Amino acid sequence: QEFIAGVLRLEGAIVVAASTGAEALSLVNSAASPYHLVVLDLRLPDITGWDVLAGIRRTYPSAADCPVVILTASGDDESGRRAAGLGVGFLTKPIGARELVAGLTPFLRRDP
Repeated sequence: QEFIAGVLRLEGAIVVAASTGAEALSLVNSAASPYHLVVLDLRLPDITGWDVLAGIRRTYPSAADCPVVILTASGDDESGRRAAGLGVGFLTKPIGARELVAGLTPFLRRDP
């Protein structure tokens, strides 16, 4: 989490981090406007990343409103296909800084 946040801050992003799925959902649901991008791990201490994604999509049904990229060590083909079917990006760990930025950039929502 610290590595990802640090890389994104170097790219000029304002980063808000959550350590649990419940915390992430609370942040998403209480935000004044949608986040430009959510980077989500599948392995969280309380609920799965898939559950968090479902909660995000209840609040923001469209990927255009709140894009999500899953970044996980669970790089199996089934998870990648499921992510693609849900319209979210999928990156696997370990990942370097350049690969992280390159993988996230196509999904980044920007305000007009």
